[in-house]
Amino acid sequence: MVNLRNLLTLNLQDTYIVIQAAGLGTRMWPLSKSNKPKQFFDLLSKGKTMLQMTFERFSEFVPRENIFVISHDSYASLVTEQLPFLSPGNLILEPLRKNTAPGFLYALKKIQLKNPHAIVLQSNCDFYTNEGEKFADDIKKMISYSRENACMMVMGVKPASLEPTFGFIQIQTNKAIQEQIFPVKTFADSAIPELITTFIRSGEFLWNTSLFCAPITLLFETYQEHAPDLMELFHDSAKWLNTKKEKAQLNKIYPLCRNIAFRFEILYKQSQAFCFVGNFDFKRVINFNHLWEAHDKDYLGNAVNGSNVVVYNTSNSTILAPDRKLVVVDGLEEYIVVDSEDALLIAPKGDEEKLKNFYNDIKRIKGEKFA
Repeated sequence: MVNLRNLLTLNLQDTYIVIQAAGLGTRMWPLSKSNKPKQFFDLLSKGKTMLQMTFERFSEFVPRENIFVISHDSYASLVTEQLPFLSPGNLILEPLRKNTAPGFLYALKKIQLKNPHAIVLQSNCDFYTNEGEKFADDIKKMISYSRENACMMVMGVKPASLEPTFGFIQIQTNKAIQEQIFPVKTFADSAIPELITTFIRSGEFLWNTSLFCAPITLLFETYQEHAPDLMELFHDSAKWLNTKKEKAQLNKIYPLCRNIAFRFEILYKQSQAFCFVGNFDFKRVINFNHLWEAHDKDYLGNAVNGSNVVVYNTSNSTILAPDRKLVVVDGLEEYIVVDSEDALLIAPKGDEEKLKNFYNDIKRIKGEKFA
């Protein structure tokens, strides 16, 4: 058995972080749009964007030069503006949207050139924790165990609600490896409330934080098993990565890449993975209800983002507006009000998933102008 206390003394020079920052965040339209998605906004009124907070969270214990960011070509200026200290070589820009598997492999190939013995952790940038020290301790333990045992690790946390948006990790509770570490039995995704209730009551299911790590060699083996076509497309990447040929080669490769998510097509098919049960407060911000839960609230339960928002007789609502604009809200209970540059959304809370349908409808009816 590996002693995690001793593992914490190991340095993290071989640890690399890959932050996913390419998504469109359509569930948070009209704030989040194709030209500036949610990761580039200060959603929680902390004075920092979601991307900035995620980067800083990891840079507390991992060297900055070991942190990579995956984004889309069109967001290059946004990333460099918000992370001016990010090395140009650590910004992974995808020419096309092909979900997460191709971009993560692209990042792994870049990391391999720097350190073929790397331990790589992948993170989204749409979650928040107010327990930074606990988060860092748990991540260090997870990384260290993964390194010592050459295994795939995923981070789970105890569900705090019947949230249907998050995926679940089922662990083998009767086969604890050691404190906080269990074999994964299966991964599950369900939006059926009754089934989620059963999951939580069983004590075997945890929220999937989408944080996972593994030695880079194991990640390549996993890709080779479940997505050999992607491996083949990148097989000679050492010849052109970090050269003038890189962009041209990507433009040839990406149209041929399958549009697949690492989570569903590769991670969930992993034959053996282990779950680290995190002890930190975890809040993911996928939709406006999640934002309300994570945001500081006034005495009437309103999450207000905007320095010139004035509220009367309003409770348990989410209100977002640009600082330069005066917005007055009166007489609402459990509503979402989002005033962006060219669109206004006023909708009752309770079914945030339908907002994604609003986005799709607006895009179909009005074209790209408001999307």
